[in-house]
Amino acid sequence: MNERELRVIRALTNELRALRQEIHARHADQQAANTYHSDQPIRPIQVEIQTAPDPHPEVRKYYEAENSERNSKWRKFKPWIEAIGVVVAVALLIFNLLTLLEIRRQTTEITRSAAAAQQQIRLSTESFRIDERARIEIELSPPHLRAGPSGGFRAIYLYHFSIKNVGKTVAYGMRVRALPSAPISGIEFGDNTYAINSYQDKMLLGKFTNGPPESVIGPRRIPKTLGPGLISPVSFDLSGVPPQMFASGTGAYEFLIGRIDYEDAFDVAHWLKYCYFVANSQGELQSCREGNDEDRNSEIPN
Repeated sequence: MNERELRVIRALTNELRALRQEIHARHADQQAANTYHSDQPIRPIQVEIQTAPDPHPEVRKYYEAENSERNSKWRKFKPWIEAIGVVVAVALLIFNLLTLLEIRRQTTEITRSAAAAQQQIRLSTESFRIDERARIEIELSPPHLRAGPSGGFRAIYLYHFSIKNVGKTVAYGMRVRALPSAPISGIEFGDNTYAINSYQDKMLLGKFTNGPPESVIGPRRIPKTLGPGLISPVSFDLSGVPPQMFASGTGAYEFLIGRIDYEDAFDVAHWLKYCYFVANSQGELQSCREGNDEDRNSEIPN
């Protein structure tokens, strides 16, 4: 290492030493300043708020006059504004009322339409069931002489009552009932609705037999089920005697009264009532004016 390089190194070393001393001196000054400020009391900052001075009287009068003129203009239009507000409120009230009435009308229309549709479905269903239901009728055979007149007794005729299902579906649970002994009365009895119906209705209560209802029509058993378009293979038989005629022209007639009860395929109960009387000495039967009827039960339960 030559003389020149040594001089450079010494110069750099001296500059670094001087820089280090300067740094230490500044650090000491900073610490001293911090210590001084921490020892000083904190003084509150005072802010002085100055209010604007009252305006000049002339200026105040000007503004008061201007405000008064503005208020007078407002008071002039205020009734009109209030009237417009009332009109708008009434219009809104009427609009809301009309809207409510329209909603109620539409609701009523919808309810009426739904009820009409339901009624139409009900009528269609009932019409279908009426068209498809079982319907029982009686086919009556000519009279058969069972016993001729003898010893002052009149002849006895036998009648075969056949049951036919003229409907389109099966008849179930058929129950055939007849009076065990035919009532004898004048021919006007056939017009007595109350008396005939009383007999027919009391049959449902078992008033005329101690056994099952079928026992009143003899030992032959009627089937309880009958298909559409079929005639029962077994008929029920009733007997009667010709009328006893009197010199006055009146007579005593025997009346054959009964009923048939059954259910259709839709589980609706039905009945058929019958009433006949022996009309002459040949044993011919004629229908009573009353007592021959069938139910009008609805096919749709209420």
